Amino acid sequence: MMDDIRPAIPAGSMRFMHLLQQDLRDRGYSHQTEKTYLHWVRRFILLHNKRHPARMGAIEINAFLSYLGSQRNCSPGTQRIALNALIYLYRKYLQVELEQLSFEKARLRRRLPVVLTHDEVQRVLKQLAGKYRLMVSLLYGAGLRQSELLGLRVKDLDFELNTLTVRSGKGDKDRTTLLPQSLREELLQQIDVVARQQYRRLPQDRNPAEAPPASHRPAQTCNQGPSAGRYHQACEVPHLPPQLRHTPAAAGLRPAHHPEAARA
Repeated sequence: MMDDIRPAIPAGSMRFMHLLQQDLRDRGYSHQTEKTYLHWVRRFILLHNKRHPARMGAIEINAFLSYLGSQRNCSPGTQRIALNALIYLYRKYLQVELEQLSFEKARLRRRLPVVLTHDEVQRVLKQLAGKYRLMVSLLYGAGLRQSELLGLRVKDLDFELNTLTVRSGKGDKDRTTLLPQSLREELLQQIDVVARQQYRRLPQDRNPAEAPPASHRPAQTCNQGPSAGRYHQACEVPHLPPQLRHTPAAAGLRPAHHPEAARA
């Protein structure tokens, strides 16, 4: 099952987390926000020995957020996300107005961004082959996040304009970026390989015309399995996707008129 498909909520369930999950969907929150808020609400409940949130309040919220900031050494951004989840839980779902919160804030640790030189990226690419090399090349050349890459569909690739459309990216927004011309033939070949594989998997008594159109199937340029875990097995380089995405040397794969390439 793909990560962007929401799991079904058991019909008639009165469990607290199921009711909260249904409320998030009724209010139109994105799937990623739903998963994030449920995660932090669950951790909040577990830290306080599975007490019901209705029996807790500002004191427990302060203790939880201080625990994240002081003992778990989380970043200010992570602490802020946990705070947003709890604010939603109490103000919107339980409709409880909280007292003034006072907790120990996480410290901002300044670090220089880790980027790879052009030669380093080329050495990484030389260690890869086939669809895995194509996957990392797309991360590097189009500036994609890992989740955006694994969610690509054939209909998101425009080979005439050399553009690539990212659906439901950061902030649940769509955006268009440039498709590296050097990857055009490899992408077309990979799409053809996957189409042939899917055709062979069809039952012999089934009409191929009944198969879903290519525009509604994942492009599978890099991930042909049910799990995205193959990506990590292929790279084995810690935090490679963000390093590639933010590496100024990406001009090696990007078109010369790409805005990132201009800054390289």
